[in-house]
Amino acid sequence: MKVPEEIIEQIRRQSDIVEVVGAEIPLRKRGQNYVGLCPFHNEKTPSFNVSPERQIYKCFGCGKAGNAINFVMEFHGLSFPETLKSLAGKLGITLPQDSSEGYQIKHNRQELAYKILEEAAEYYAALLVEPIGRTALDYFRQRDFSTETIKQFKLGFAPDSWDATRKELAGQGFNDQELIDAGLIVEKENGRNYDRFRNRAIFAIRDFLGRVVGFGARQLGDDKKQPKYINSPQSIVYNKSKILYGMFEAKNAIRNKQSAILVEGYSDAISLFQAGIENVVASSGTALTPDQLKLLSRYTKKIIIIYDSDSAGVAAAEKGLELAVRQGFDVSIVSLPEGEDPDSIVKKHGKNTFNLYLRQAESFVEFKLSLYTKRGLLDTPPGQAKAIRDVVNIISMVPDRLQHDFYISRIANLMNLNESQIKRIYDEKSNIERRQNRKEKKQESPNVIRHGPALKLHDFDETDEIPDTQRKTIDVIESLLPEEYQLIQIALYDEESLGLILNKYNAGYDKFLTEDGQRLFRLITSVANKGNDIIDIIINGEYNEVDTQVLTQIAFDKQSPTKNWAKFGATIPELENDIHIRDIMLRLELISIDNEMQSVLKGVGEQPDAEEINALLTKTKILGERKNEIENILLRVDDELPED
Repeated sequence: MKVPEEIIEQIRRQSDIVEVVGAEIPLRKRGQNYVGLCPFHNEKTPSFNVSPERQIYKCFGCGKAGNAINFVMEFHGLSFPETLKSLAGKLGITLPQDSSEGYQIKHNRQELAYKILEEAAEYYAALLVEPIGRTALDYFRQRDFSTETIKQFKLGFAPDSWDATRKELAGQGFNDQELIDAGLIVEKENGRNYDRFRNRAIFAIRDFLGRVVGFGARQLGDDKKQPKYINSPQSIVYNKSKILYGMFEAKNAIRNKQSAILVEGYSDAISLFQAGIENVVASSGTALTPDQLKLLSRYTKKIIIIYDSDSAGVAAAEKGLELAVRQGFDVSIVSLPEGEDPDSIVKKHGKNTFNLYLRQAESFVEFKLSLYTKRGLLDTPPGQAKAIRDVVNIISMVPDRLQHDFYISRIANLMNLNESQIKRIYDEKSNIERRQNRKEKKQESPNVIRHGPALKLHDFDETDEIPDTQRKTIDVIESLLPEEYQLIQIALYDEESLGLILNKYNAGYDKFLTEDGQRLFRLITSVANKGNDIIDIIINGEYNEVDTQVLTQIAFDKQSPTKNWAKFGATIPELENDIHIRDIMLRLELISIDNEMQSVLKGVGEQPDAEEINALLTKTKILGERKNEIENILLRVDDELPED
């Protein structure tokens, strides 16, 4: 699908960067811009900036930058065509269809797999309401799933046949290799391929965009030789470690409630959702993975784990909580009565009872100590010491060190111990870790540069090479005259503003008085002369890192050339760029005149012959007259400015 440049530009222009980014991560207004925690690296202090004026984002921690299209591609891991399709759909923009060979080769396998899986889901859903699907429908009815819920979650039935699905999709023009790519048929060495799902209740698995990527299939009979559930295999569109069942349906509720309920199975998630507890997703019987947590972190950093009460469920909860804690999640755990799961609680006792369990959720400290009590580990001093060390180990994983003291106090209260005793164990572990970290740092190559927000000298050992990008960035910014800074900021705004600077005021890089200012303006004009968007300097990362950081900071800043400029601009917006640029150019000229006059006066002081002195004095007079002229122009401008 080759999309014309004008349509790409239309999508970029109509996609509001604050709306696009704000739909995925919390943003708060700071001055003219918005800030939030960067979704591309772990951080505690927000360094991710979004500029509604320039329609770009920039993280000053990890360096990621771009526009709305870049953000959707990076955040969701989509290809460029997929991103355009997603944004165009939301904006109501129609994309042209293109079946060029290049596109087919690059994108068609995945796109085809999505289409096949969607068709398969429709086929299974249609069979569910036919006589052949009665057994599966009865199973879903026994789960108390309503007709609306069955449709919403795309539940269905795979017939008891070796090739019914294969024949159905072959009739729609799909071949065996395409069905194998989608994970719907099993390939045999003898070439006799057969349907993967047979005589099973079907749960369609969708990604966070709502695309069907696979299926979970539950056995309907009592065949002990067959697994109760089978799932789609890893495929070109399905990676179970990156999928949370129900995320498409739950993501808005998770974002609104700023918490996610994590359950094990498909039915658990569906039952809770149907009961009105919509911020629920399922790990689908697999151990919680870093990629699943990364997906969740787009919407919330608070998780309530409610796994089954059996030993496998408890073990999964223990493993999941440690992984989530390490990634900075606020984790709590709900322990259900033996033999119960979220589905059974809602079905037997209703939403209100389930909410009581939610209100009784325990912190990971309480949960772990409760488990150790049940296991008899706290009956002996050695057992207590081991339990405390285990819990302290989890506390040390919490990225926010301010929370450590709270958890230490909590252990002390629960164990009836002195807080200082727990603190000694904590300090002992911290000292061991620090020694290990120092050892590992010394073993690293001295050329390794550690990236991250707000790097400070005390973050490094003597053997480290200190990354100086930030230091150089500050040096360059401080070297610029305020007028140069503002002129560069205007030039970055858009091509029209740059055109005023270059054409109406004939201001090339030679009008800048510092070497850094000249270099930066040459970079801006060279990009514009190539026909590229000026803001690409920030987005593409193809240029000198220090210059890129400098221009990024200037682009996100908001300054005025005079103390009253903001009021003036607000009063006469149509003159803003023109007068703004003229004002800056005049002030730069004043500085140049002052520099030249100092040089002239120095020449006079060196007492050359009378003719040279007269020439220098004449030049001084001309410079002085021009200076007075400029000051009068600027004074008239300031006189026009409103006082309030």
